[in-house]
Parts: sequence; C-alpha cells; structure tokens
Amino acid sequence: MRNPGDPHLEMPSAAFGLSNEQIGLLLGRMWDGDGHVNPSDRNTYYATSSKRLAQQVQHLLLRLGILGRIREVSFAYAGGPRVGYQVFVTGVENLRPLTRWIGVHLVAPAKLEAIRAMPLEALNGPSKDLVPVGPVRALARAAKSRTGETWGEIESGADVSARDLYPVGTNPAKIGFTRGVVNRLAQYFGDTELQRLGSNDVLWDRVVSIEPAGEQQTYDLEIADTHNFVANDIIVHNSHSVAYSVVAYHTAFLKTHHPCGVHGGAAVVEHREDGRSHQVHRRSPRNGARGAGARCERIGVALHGDCGQAHSLRAWRHPQRGTRCH
Repeated sequence: MRNPGDPHLEMPSAAFGLSNEQIGLLLGRMWDGDGHVNPSDRNTYYATSSKRLAQQVQHLLLRLGILGRIREVSFAYAGGPRVGYQVFVTGVENLRPLTRWIGVHLVAPAKLEAIRAMPLEALNGPSKDLVPVGPVRALARAAKSRTGETWGEIESGADVSARDLYPVGTNPAKIGFTRGVVNRLAQYFGDTELQRLGSNDVLWDRVVSIEPAGEQQTYDLEIADTHNFVANDIIVHNSHSVAYSVVAYHTAFLKTHHPCGVHGGAAVVEHREDGRSHQVHRRSPRNGARGAGARCERIGVALHGDCGQAHSLRAWRHPQRGTRCH
C-alpha cells in the first residue's frame, strides 16, 4: 500500500484471503509504520487517514480474535488539520492475542520493547467487552431468589459489588458488566445462563445512530439451525423482518387514525358474472385500476362495526385488468 496519507487508501482484496499467520505478519508490518504502543496506559492503536482502511484493519483484527474500536480524531498535517482514525485495542483479553499474533512481527526496537513491556498478567483489567446490564441483573436476582442468600453473602462469595445488581444500581449510566464479573456470578450460583453470557464469543455493542441509505437490493439468506449469518462483522438474523416491521407500523397507524377506511378496505364482495364467482377486494383509489374502457358500478355496502358508518363499495370493471373494488 502506497501513499499512507491518502484518505481513500484501502487494503488489497488479496489480504482477506490470507491465513491467520499471514494476517499477523501483515498487521505487524503496518503497526511498525503507523502503530502506537502504550504499555503504561495498557493500550495500542493503529492510525490512518482512511476510514475505509481503519474498518478493514478492525475486520482483520477480528479474524485473530481481537476486538478493535475505531475512534475519529483531528490531527495536525501539512496544510492544516485533518480528520484521522485510530483503531484502538484495549483490555487484557485483546492485548494478549495481539501480542501473540502481531507483536512478534514488530521490528522497530522501541515498539518491540513497548509491546514486551505491556502488562498482560492482570485478569480483570479495563475492557470494552461488556455484557448488557439488563439480562445480568435479571439472572443474578433470579438466582438470589432461588438460593435465598443475602446481597452481603453474594458480594463476599462472588467478589462482586452487590449494589451494581440492584434494579437501578448505583450508577444509572452503567451499560454492562465485564465477563469476569459475569463468570464469577455464574460460578458462585452454578447458573448455566450466566455462564453462557460470560463465555460466549458475541460482542455486545450499542447502536450509536441509524442513518437512511436509500433503497437498495437486499437478500435474505436461509441458514440451517442457527438462522443467522455474519454481514460486515455483525450478526444478522431474519433481515426480512425489517420489511415486516414497516408494514406493521403502517397498519397500526391506519387502524389508529383511519379505522373506518381500514375495515371498509378489508371487506370482500362476491360478484357473479356470466355464472362465475369472483372475489373482489377493496383497492385504494390512488392505486386504482382505472383506465380506458373501465366503468364503475355500485356493488354493495359495508357497515363498519366500530363507528357505525356505511361504506359504499364500487367496482371498476376493466376489459383487460378485471374487476377492482374501492
């Protein structure tokens, strides 16, 4: 990769077909150039002016079992300040595999010395890998009720802060518990659900924003057993449910604000023509089938049970398109 200051710089596609060992070597060489290692703060990061490259580095780190966090920063550059991106790696559970896969390939003496000085012996250091507050508190309180123990006994036996397990806790802004805390609770109570939350490989992250991307062609994959798949490093489940939610929202809105129209629209009228039966469903006039050769007939009246209003049903008959009712 040339011109490291290019904001549109990205990985060659061949990089994503490399083995884990080769990815470690590639990232090690990149860290040698634009990486920073801070053993005193127990973190390291890769810096780039390309958001795309930062996302790709984050993806490759995930291949190695390393969780990276992208941070947008402003930095001094020739010609004025520019926007840059840092792929941060923190937490002992991430720094250990980074040292194993990437740190061994560092060549610059200062960085090699810094990565070797990284404190990795702590079991429960700072971490961004948190399990959401809600399910942990609910399971812990259910286990407490089941065992009949006091909060003081739990705090002493599991080596946790019992106050954080109260319904609102001591910190209303708290968003999660570290896996170390969850696993200690699981071991203390012998609770399989807490153990599953503390030991699975799912990273819980908060949705920061949802931005419209316009209409795009989408696909729904059918996956046996798990019924989910990974897209852009995010676990996706039943993507077609998004379309269903839009329909449900529209239906609820219409039922709330236009109940008569909705129930009138649900009416079904059977019309006989030339001895044959036809089911005629209401169709909105704005989507109607009017056109050359069409004519309108009043074919029935529907009485709405909730508001008591009568709704006249009229059919538009078209020689080619058939019968439509409104």
